Amino acid sequence: LLTMIVQSPASRNEPYRRHSAARIVADIAGPKAVADMIELLRDSDAEVRVHMARGLRRITGETQGCDDAYWKRDQGWDDGCGRWNTWLDRHQDPWGAPKRDRK
Repeated sequence: LLTMIVQSPASRNEPYRRHSAARIVADIAGPKAVADMIELLRDSDAEVRVHMARGLRRITGETQGCDDAYWKRDQGWDDGCGRWNTWLDRHQDPWGAPKRDRK
């Protein structure tokens, strides 16, 4: 549910609450949130991206070679997002992540 709050366009009007929700997702979300968290790595807000990457590291033990500084950059995170999507394609079942068609 918290990932839906962060994904909501309306949440962009309340950045403090959005960032708080992203931090909580990173701290407590379970394996079923992995696909949504990977999707949020493409968010335009660096703080959201960093929280999602930290949460993914907590849940999966993986970083895909991308540290916080990588996700804080203003742009150029397509490669890291691609690595996470490839990882998810290979590991969806153990994480309980719903299979998704990527756009």
